[in-house]
Amino acid sequence: MLLIAGFVGKSEHGKVNEPALIERWGQFLVKFGGFRKSQYLAHAVNGFFEEGGRKCYVLNVKERSDEAFSEALSIIESRKLAIDMLAFPGYFSEKFHEEVAKFCREKDILAILDLPENIEDIPKKKEEEKEGKKESEEEEEEKEPKPWEREKWERKRRLKIADKIDIPVKEKHCLYFYPWIYVWDFYRGESY
Repeated sequence: MLLIAGFVGKSEHGKVNEPALIERWGQFLVKFGGFRKSQYLAHAVNGFFEEGGRKCYVLNVKERSDEAFSEALSIIESRKLAIDMLAFPGYFSEKFHEEVAKFCREKDILAILDLPENIEDIPKKKEEEKEGKKESEEEEEEKEPKPWEREKWERKRRLKIADKIDIPVKEKHCLYFYPWIYVWDFYRGESY
């Protein structure tokens, strides 16, 4: 079964609010441009094809805002695009994520959502705010593991972080990504 992805974001150029079926990376470059001004969208679509993806819809928005992305959802619905998963690379908004969750639940598709780049921007669970950390936990976190224990230590550390945050939308149709993967941008000479 061929899965078709949908990517929504701002690209270097291309028609705004006009979904395009893309079947290879070169086709994306021609219709929407490369990495120069696209930031997250180009990297997400490139990664999709590098990992074996075969077909996706790309929807270029005029700006990265709740309103522009909400309009994109309306366009996807009105055009009856046959997609199995939907991603908004690099965009975080609790209000919008709730809207995406509802949309994906109704359409029975998977939403791939990003948490904010900085973990401090996510509200902490109520108990964590009241209790604070114990000194022994801090010491345990700071200890550098032995090389053969590194993988287990890293998994345990990530679970502790995930347990402390309050995910904005808890929904079986939503998959959150954190931490962010940083990509080197050759044009800008920096990573993001």
